[in-house]
Amino acid sequence: MNILICEDDEDLATMLAEEFVAFFDDSICTIVANGDRAYQELETNAYDFINMDMNIPGMMGHEVIRRIRAGQGPNHKTPIILLSAEVNDSSEAFATDSIVKIHKPVQMEKVLEIAAVMTNYFPKMA
Repeated sequence: MNILICEDDEDLATMLAEEFVAFFDDSICTIVANGDRAYQELETNAYDFINMDMNIPGMMGHEVIRRIRAGQGPNHKTPIILLSAEVNDSSEAFATDSIVKIHKPVQMEKVLEIAAVMTNYFPKMA
């Protein structure tokens, strides 16, 4: 599974990447720390899953999502988990079948479960 993690908190980004790699067989995580770089990645490289922070430097998470969903690029239908520390932000409008919003602090078990369901990718159980 090819995963894009857009998160400016380096510790959280590293934790997410480590957990995704451990959970999903043969996964590769790309980490970007700002929305502008995320948008460039999403316009040029196909991902199976996106983990997007709502409040990131540069282009905000909701704008990145709006732009990739409006286009016909390789990720216009890619499942997204949208992370937000803001309880009362405007991202509720983004909640769809392919976008799930999770509030920080992150509960990793929940993130992994939702990612597995959204991508229909269930790793082998030990």
